[in-house]
Amino acid sequence: MNRIPKELIAVCASVALLAAGCVPPAEQAGIPLPETGGQSAGESLPAAMYTTAAPTLSVPADGDFVNIHSVDASIVVDLRYATPDNFTGRRLYHFTQAVLRYSTAEKLAAANALLKEQGYVLKVWDAYRPLAAQQALWDACPDPNFVAPPDPDHIAGHPLGATVDVTLCTADGLEAAMQSGFDDFARAARSYPRSTEQERLYRILDNAMTAAGFVGYIKEWWHYADSNQDFTPVQVDPTQY
Repeated sequence: MNRIPKELIAVCASVALLAAGCVPPAEQAGIPLPETGGQSAGESLPAAMYTTAAPTLSVPADGDFVNIHSVDASIVVDLRYATPDNFTGRRLYHFTQAVLRYSTAEKLAAANALLKEQGYVLKVWDAYRPLAAQQALWDACPDPNFVAPPDPDHIAGHPLGATVDVTLCTADGLEAAMQSGFDDFARAARSYPRSTEQERLYRILDNAMTAAGFVGYIKEWWHYADSNQDFTPVQVDPTQY
């Protein structure tokens, strides 16, 4: 019996696969096969060449900055210093993205998950703040009770990217009636008298943020710092996130 050349067997097999509408898994996924390095026809390719597994996603390190919407898109963002709707009456930010350190953003998402179980979502009024904006705020309100004096050698708080100003929204996006609005310093203290409903809302927000790993500032009910502030100071452009 004459032996059929293996090259002919390979060609016939390929024709049969095409006729049946079959192609290798990698081609089905639109993944080009790697070069075989001159492999002769009919020799089987290593199974690894046909893998269709999803590529491993790159997870940011704790100290990296991220757009919070890349961690939790349901968080409402309303950066007040990107608008004139703040105590200075002017726009201080050239961006509208809320960015934080990655691990801080994860904690914020954890707090938001707790709030969604109760029918609320977080709204972010402020996140990372460039030093230039910190200087502008200090010039407008040189009171360390409410604005930290900018110090390039000892960056902390918002310019570090691990502090947020937040409030509650209902599931339909309406701001909850808290004890005050943003930057209302006269009524900002956590000891300020609250109505029964305001107290209930404050406790809901505070319990979620605390459980997620944040520490509240006694003189501003909306201000929460990540319990971990051990980050290397970095100046970033939030428009890149």
